[in-house]
Amino acid sequence: MHKLIQYQIGFSRTGMEALEIGSPGDQLLMNGQKQEALDLGDEPAPESTPQNFVGKYWTKDWREKKIDGVILAASESDDTCNEACTNAVDIFGDSVKIEFKEEGKVRDEEGHEHFGWVDGISQPSLNGLVDPHKGQLECDPGVVIMGLK
Repeated sequence: MHKLIQYQIGFSRTGMEALEIGSPGDQLLMNGQKQEALDLGDEPAPESTPQNFVGKYWTKDWREKKIDGVILAASESDDTCNEACTNAVDIFGDSVKIEFKEEGKVRDEEGHEHFGWVDGISQPSLNGLVDPHKGQLECDPGVVIMGLK
């Protein structure tokens, strides 16, 4: 059996500023995730203020830690995923500080894929990387879709 590993890396505005990367031209990203959270449908917590948005369902880590970037590792098994996470951290070495780690799990519902779709295909297909299935939505790599309507 082949090990299947997928990595993704993303940066917040503060992470891009720390790396001295210029604006990608995406005003929503440059505004920051807390400023845009309400517009994206996050329900505010009782302690949320206009100056400091806090999502009702955000974990303590997401509420209190400064997040400059995320590294996502996905795999076909827990063991391979843990190995992939260790390798990713080793590659970056002392240049990153791990604030916290979240572990996802395989969905238990048979016939549903990891985003919960019943058709068994991830939505959407990434242009230029995979051939879409009949009727499957497509988008460019790097686009983050938050609540397609």
